[in-house]
Amino acid sequence: MAISESSSSTPSSPGISSSLSCCSPSIQMVSKSVSERLLGKFFDASQYDFDYEQSGLWSPPVRRSVFLTSPAGFNICSNDEFFSKLKKAKKACRSWRLRSFACFTCQFAYNPKLKIGNMKTPKPKLKIENMNTPKPISSFRLSSLFRKEKDPIVAYNLFKNPIPDPKPSGKAFRYSPRCYDLIINKLGKAKMFDQMEEVLQQLKQDTRVVPEEIIFCNVLKFYGRARLHERALQLFDEIPQYRCQRTVNEAFKLKAEMVRLYGFCPATAMTYKMMIKGLCKIGELSLAIMLKEEMVGNNMKLDSTVYSSLINTLFKVGRQEEAVALFEEMDLHGCAPDTVTYNVMINGFCKVKDFDKAYRILENMVEKGCKRDVFTYNTLIGGLCKDGKWSEAKDLFEDMPRQGCKPDVVSYRLLFDGLCGGGQFKEATLILDEMIFKGYVPHSASTRNLVAGLCQKGKMKLLLLVLDILAKGNAIDQGTWLIAISKVYQDDKLSSASKLLDSLVL
Repeated sequence: MAISESSSSTPSSPGISSSLSCCSPSIQMVSKSVSERLLGKFFDASQYDFDYEQSGLWSPPVRRSVFLTSPAGFNICSNDEFFSKLKKAKKACRSWRLRSFACFTCQFAYNPKLKIGNMKTPKPKLKIENMNTPKPISSFRLSSLFRKEKDPIVAYNLFKNPIPDPKPSGKAFRYSPRCYDLIINKLGKAKMFDQMEEVLQQLKQDTRVVPEEIIFCNVLKFYGRARLHERALQLFDEIPQYRCQRTVNEAFKLKAEMVRLYGFCPATAMTYKMMIKGLCKIGELSLAIMLKEEMVGNNMKLDSTVYSSLINTLFKVGRQEEAVALFEEMDLHGCAPDTVTYNVMINGFCKVKDFDKAYRILENMVEKGCKRDVFTYNTLIGGLCKDGKWSEAKDLFEDMPRQGCKPDVVSYRLLFDGLCGGGQFKEATLILDEMIFKGYVPHSASTRNLVAGLCQKGKMKLLLLVLDILAKGNAIDQGTWLIAISKVYQDDKLSSASKLLDSLVL
């Protein structure tokens, strides 16, 4: 309802019209939406001097939480009644859906291919499946099972047969490095070493897995606690076969475990030798020297193997004075140098180009009654050739038969390479002839250098001799021929070229 200045044209009851005739303002019936817009526009109604509470004819609309546009004669529900009716309706609808779905499922349980609208489809034969067939398992899931399983025997059986399939597919299960780590630790703690070694053997053959160093550290620890020193040393030697870089951590972890159990290190001199050799290979010279001093403190006899490893490493790092002092220390401990020790000293002096000391070591070998071997001479010959002292290298090479040492293919190649690199083509040709006669083949790069040098010097007679020697020994390649022929044609020496072609045909 709203107040208006115009007269009302809407019909009303007689009682209401008589009561309103005495009043100056007229009343007009309007819709609810118009009434709400009027109230929103003229919210403060005091300007009309109209008291809504006293009039009783028209009051502001009361806000209702629920409004139903139901036909006349129906009651409007309260909040509680409204939500109660909604819950009952929803519950009834849900129960009806469940019953319908249950009926539908039961029908298709007996006939999976049953189509709606065609209920006369014949029932196919049921295929009985094995409900006990295990699902495929992943390596991640297997690792999780290893963590939860406390029985090492059950864990080992699970590792050997992760998928108990009566019809194996032939595809091997792919274990992860974590699977190997967990099962090895579980078996090692239970002292099931035979089963643990089977797992290690499988890890060695599984080339797809690259194990980490910590796995072998743990195995060495288990062996140390069980006093299985031989197995520990054997595993330490076999670590590179597992595609794992062997470092000093495994050896020192085993040694620390032995000290913890026994109060001292029950390792033998052989154990110390292996550890010192391994430390020298990885460049841990300070730790190697510390172990050598520990051997002296434990009254263990040092041999030439320990000194040879230490001296070789000292020369490599440039500590020549310490290497010489360590070599002289051998006499103090009653350890006689062997051929390997002398060769290490000669090699160290040749690398620093101190050939005077290298010759002294060579003479000292004769004085001490130590026999020289081919490696001794090859070391000196290679060092002399690299330094350009070809005449001395050749004299030493010729002295080898007189000292009861027969030159090998390395000796010939070292001298031949040095002579070719120094431009001594005539001497190199003589060595080449002797090599081919004894059945030794030179390096291809050296023969090409010799042929190129002869072509550059214009020594065609010597070039033909070299090619003839190489052809007799079937030691000439295509590159060597191309170098010779191209050089001859560049000089327009057709006669020489024809000779080369004749040699090539022969």
